[in-house]
Amino acid sequence: MNVNAGVRWFRIRQRGPRFEIRLAELEHVPVVIGLIEQAADWLREEKDTEQWNRPWPDREGRDKRVYEGVVNRLTWILWDGDTPAASVTINPFGNDLWTEDEQRAEAVYIHRLVIDRAYAGTGLGAELIRWAGRQGRRRTPGAKLIRIDVWTDNKELHAYYRRQGFRDVDVRTVGDDCPSGALFQRRIRRTPWSGTPRIGLAPSPRGARWLGGRGPAQSALGGVGVTVGTLATMMIFFVLKVH
Repeated sequence: MNVNAGVRWFRIRQRGPRFEIRLAELEHVPVVIGLIEQAADWLREEKDTEQWNRPWPDREGRDKRVYEGVVNRLTWILWDGDTPAASVTINPFGNDLWTEDEQRAEAVYIHRLVIDRAYAGTGLGAELIRWAGRQGRRRTPGAKLIRIDVWTDNKELHAYYRRQGFRDVDVRTVGDDCPSGALFQRRIRRTPWSGTPRIGLAPSPRGARWLGGRGPAQSALGGVGVTVGTLATMMIFFVLKVH
């Protein structure tokens, strides 16, 4: 942990600041990828799992999923001032890992829940999970469940979700051999967060909507560090949208 990260961690533990969460814009695609890459480095160095050892199925495929989450207004970033502390994607629809019968029950599906390592151990992940469930239910009022698919060999992460009240559903594979096949779910909790809530919803940009809406025009090239794969994906999607 570097000095700046240590200072942020101490401040969070001692003062419990209020974070601001906002829908990600196109210029934030590199921010989300940066959080994922940081988590991947930590997993490679510290944990007995192959999760994110390399982007799956490749870098362009991973970046395309991130881009789609942002452009479809599904991805949120949690900000500590100007510092991105976490990100989560909230979807009202499940992927192919969930059966048709399971998907008949309205639910909230979360993906790519990533916390900056500077905020580890502060309980922020648990609070963000609860926030994501309640926020997802605004889009899908009938939803009673929050669901997540987890990298199959990351047993430590499985244990974490069990501690958060999730129960095992199944471990599955699909035709594309997706390695994130361990499925968990729990009921969306209605009770208030114990203690002082730290996550505040920022006002949406004018004209933004939950799904399919677009806020004010943003530069697709905003932010430094966007990968070639991400840029190529952006160009493809813009061409398709025009036609």
